[in-house]
Amino acid sequence: MNFLLTSYFWPLASPITLSNHLKFSFDNPRTKPELDYARQYLKDLYESKKARPLPIHSEEDIVSLETILVDFRDTFSERDEYIREFLASYKRKNIFSYFAKMWIVARFDDEGEVARITRRTRANARGWRAGFDNA
Repeated sequence: MNFLLTSYFWPLASPITLSNHLKFSFDNPRTKPELDYARQYLKDLYESKKARPLPIHSEEDIVSLETILVDFRDTFSERDEYIREFLASYKRKNIFSYFAKMWIVARFDDEGEVARITRRTRANARGWRAGFDNA
């Protein structure tokens, strides 16, 4: 199985299957490698200053990543027990972890293609030397 990051955030208690035949579903990152990848992607994007319109948090009454997360919690936790439990342990220093856990991903069965490409790339890299005679 593999996944693609979408542009949506919502904590899901369980995957939403769209096709059993195609093994396609919406989900959140669940494994440590998936969560690490999503968290690092968010941190790298934020630190690159390419997508940094909001501060992470602020003591002033302005919009920040933290106020978005808190407003989300306050708006939906009364209606959704999973959201209430999910965000109950929010800690300011882990904001990218919370957004990573909430990221909607599209899961699909790539039939091992990414693993095959990775193995081939690593094998080819071992055989490369500096210069132009690698053809």
